[in-house]
Amino acid sequence: MTLDGKQLLELLPILYRLRDADSGAMEGLLAVIAEQAAVLEENLEQLYDDLFIETCAEWAVPYIGDLIGYRPLHQVLPGQISPRAEAANTIAYRRRKGTAAMLEQLARDVTGWDARVVEFFRLLKTTQYLNHLRLDNLASPDLRCWEPLENLDTACDTLAHAVDVRRISTGCGTMYVTINEDEQGLCEVFIAMGKTGGCNASQLEAVGRLISLSLRAGVDPESIHKHLRGIRCQSPAWGNGGSVLSCADAIGIAIEHYLKQRKTGVATDEISKPTTKLDNLLGACPDCGSVVEHESGCVVCRFCGFSKCG
Repeated sequence: MTLDGKQLLELLPILYRLRDADSGAMEGLLAVIAEQAAVLEENLEQLYDDLFIETCAEWAVPYIGDLIGYRPLHQVLPGQISPRAEAANTIAYRRRKGTAAMLEQLARDVTGWDARVVEFFRLLKTTQYLNHLRLDNLASPDLRCWEPLENLDTACDTLAHAVDVRRISTGCGTMYVTINEDEQGLCEVFIAMGKTGGCNASQLEAVGRLISLSLRAGVDPESIHKHLRGIRCQSPAWGNGGSVLSCADAIGIAIEHYLKQRKTGVATDEISKPTTKLDNLLGACPDCGSVVEHESGCVVCRFCGFSKCG
């Protein structure tokens, strides 16, 4: 509650008010004090408002933006979108991070184009849990409804799809390679082996992210699998008419099989030989890097004497 000079004068004893009746000096001093008290009260109320981007003063907007790591998105047209609005949107993004609606709005604000986020787990063809049925997720589409068929393999596709997961045995264990594609072709590769958090799992996840990034950048999948094929390690594996020389070689085999299936329509698990070397050449020696051989049920190196059997 703000008091003016007369109200403050009435709070003084009658003796002082009588003495100031002729000169008015005391009333003038109290008016100045009341004015400064009003300014102080307004500042205290504004301090609470300055905690929020919607109600803060203009000078506080850059500080709040720096606190949340805000960077201007529309530097070319600063008059159309104010920094206060963009900082408020950034805070809203942080509060709703990971949601489909937030990602659509973020893409719209950054590019100026409308976007639609597709949650692939909703379109995955799986055996459903009886206590949580998804009646709109059918394994086979209704051929009498033309609109879902018209949107097949587009951003507005609502039909369920089967996931392509390829199981390959390597010298380090069983690897599962998941390959996803969109209307442009291959777009993502996920690789899993063993428990999450291990060294092999982290390296394979990094390889999968780099392959996915390369696919989105327009790198030819044929070139990717050719570069991965033939990489050797000290723990190869055998199966389906060929050898899996390493985990990288296994990823190349999975991509190669997927591309062949897309071209011919026939699934195959036969492992083609990436080189013309003898079949008894297995992998690379972990000590000297030379080629190791299979002898008497063990892996040995002729150059440095390494033996996997000890």
